[in-house]
Amino acid sequence: MDIAGFWFRQAKALRDPFDRLMAVHLAFTYLHIGGRKPKESERGCAARYAVDMCVLHSFDPFSCDVSEYRAGPVQSTRPGHEGEQFGLTEGDETPSELFSAIHQVRSNLFNGSSFFLDDRAERLARQGADVLIGLLSRILS
Repeated sequence: MDIAGFWFRQAKALRDPFDRLMAVHLAFTYLHIGGRKPKESERGCAARYAVDMCVLHSFDPFSCDVSEYRAGPVQSTRPGHEGEQFGLTEGDETPSELFSAIHQVRSNLFNGSSFFLDDRAERLARQGADVLIGLLSRILS
């Protein structure tokens, strides 16, 4: 069974932005997790893999609407990690920063129930899912 393909197809069929992000991130995780380096964080592995795949498949993640990610950093809602921020450096945005922020949105969905109360959460989830679906459509084609 092609697990990454299964979750990718699920993500494309879903309409709820939170469900879409979780499904596409599951597909993405199945693709990159085996390449995790010793002492590398899950976030670091995900961002590194995404950037490598963008180069390999000529995909510009900024060709997608990432306006909500440009609007300001994503803050961690994980207990004990509140206040940690992930976002884009104005004037010097990198794909690594974008994928790190998308990973934080996914983490907030898993670890911080208060994230759903954030006015930006739905827009962040929608845009993050669109970026990952765009990348995975290239990888899995």
